[in-house]
Amino acid sequence: MCNTGKILPTVPDPERFGVAIFGDDGEIVDIVEKPVDPPSAVAIGGIYLYDENFWDIMDEEYDQIGKGFTITDVNRNYLREQRVKLVNIDDYQWLDCGTPDALLEASVLAKKGILSPEPCNIREGDSALQ
Repeated sequence: MCNTGKILPTVPDPERFGVAIFGDDGEIVDIVEKPVDPPSAVAIGGIYLYDENFWDIMDEEYDQIGKGFTITDVNRNYLREQRVKLVNIDDYQWLDCGTPDALLEASVLAKKGILSPEPCNIREGDSALQ
């Protein structure tokens, strides 16, 4: 049962992101946050969709971890419980907006009409986004 969704862009600078760790079978087995030596270049993109269990899971993770708690801890919980749908989005445009400069660049592109928040590149019948 899928209770949350995550996007997976391949990035040139994975040390800036939560990064997927893959098992021998090619499936994601864990997530490491901003690793010095990234195990892959597949980032956990900053667009998350959660179900109604999110708040309980967040409280549970915070109670266990305390002040060092991050959203990655919640994502790892969903992954451990196999309640997550992971979607590779390398065929789509994705911009990191996690820094002021990146957010400004995305805003300028949107203002110029080069970038749109509308999902204009979704193809009819695209099962990855259904």
